[in-house]
Amino acid sequence: VLPEMDGGVGDVPCCCLVPADVVGLVVGRGGSVVQQICQDTGAEINISGEDDTPPSLSDRIVTIWGDAPQKESACREVIRITHRAQDVPESEDGIFVLVVPSSSTGFIVGPEGSTISQLVEASGADVNISNCAVEGTQLQP
Repeated sequence: VLPEMDGGVGDVPCCCLVPADVVGLVVGRGGSVVQQICQDTGAEINISGEDDTPPSLSDRIVTIWGDAPQKESACREVIRITHRAQDVPESEDGIFVLVVPSSSTGFIVGPEGSTISQLVEASGADVNISNCAVEGTQLQP
């Protein structure tokens, strides 16, 4: 937990997956891109390396800390870089994978799917929750 966090929403990070072949563009030479994202948004970002990425996962785990607007801004920039690298036009939808603690999936789905239905309706996104966690973690896509 970062020092400025106060036990609120800020210490619940946003975690997402970035393809290993794109992660270098998110990091940048000498970390320049990720440092710029942090500076521009006020968020803190950690990107898993080869040694701390579960062997069953071909993507890297990007973890973003901050208040809600900071996390959203940083996440949008990671998505923008990732989609540009994958030649996804800005006018088209791309795939973005969030990972959440397995213990949270029930809260995300909600009673009889009500919470996730509201999320889909409000965002227009297609939302799928995997039935199992990433092997070797408590994270579930």
